[in-house]
Amino acid sequence: MRCCIHPPNCSSHAFGLADAVVVLAACAIVIALLSPSLAQNRTVARMMQNNTQTRGIHQGLFIFAQGNKRGGGDGYFPGLNSRGLIAEAPPAQEDGQHFGAVPGTASNDVAWLLTGDFIPAGSAEYFINPMHVVAEKAQPGETIRAPLDPDGPANFSYAFLDYAGLDEDGNPPPPGAEPLAPGRATEWRETINTQAAVISDRNTGANTEVGSRISSYWTEPNSGRWHGAVTRNDSSTSFEETPVLDDLKYGVVDPAEDHLFENDPVDDGRDPTANALLISGPRDVIGR
Repeated sequence: MRCCIHPPNCSSHAFGLADAVVVLAACAIVIALLSPSLAQNRTVARMMQNNTQTRGIHQGLFIFAQGNKRGGGDGYFPGLNSRGLIAEAPPAQEDGQHFGAVPGTASNDVAWLLTGDFIPAGSAEYFINPMHVVAEKAQPGETIRAPLDPDGPANFSYAFLDYAGLDEDGNPPPPGAEPLAPGRATEWRETINTQAAVISDRNTGANTEVGSRISSYWTEPNSGRWHGAVTRNDSSTSFEETPVLDDLKYGVVDPAEDHLFENDPVDDGRDPTANALLISGPRDVIGR
């Protein structure tokens, strides 16, 4: 007598190699379709985080200025003392960290913000662009960046208003000296010019030729294209697709366009010593 363990209308079919190939192929197609969307979502999330960080840094500038003023005047942002003169570098912290601060440069602005509770995140990581991806954290297809030197003059990802200027030898003024870019220094305080751009994503490109190799964390290195966050003195933050902006009203009220990283021409009716609007790290500014 024959015995069948399956119902009469039921057939048995093993999961074979062909079936596995079909499933794997389907999974590959789904992954291929979702990858661009996932990458785009990751970029948008980082863009939002980046804007939050630059706005938070600006809020830290204002908090610092509350205790960096004389009399009833507006307080100065870090890097200038209460008299509007070039500030000393902050003292070493308990761990001996000087933050690579150089008076008269953006590194000193960052160092002073790191000495107190001025930054929401409370750590140096707040000064690192979310798109600054190092090798151990990189996703497939992402641009890998070299780690920032925690003790160097470029240990942050953002550019700050150039209020100090440079002397004839290309050096910033020493502590206690008057800023060499007074037209910019007037903007580096609480409420003078709410439209002034005071923080942005830095220029990551090599500047051997003016403008031709500018780039940012959001574009290919040395591509000649810059995209990034810009925070103005009213704390408004926008993501711009060009470093050329209008209505910044630096110096005199002038609707002319301003390039965030190029030196101003000396014949435009504004302070000829103002140079570029924003500096970052070791003054890697176009035209410098």
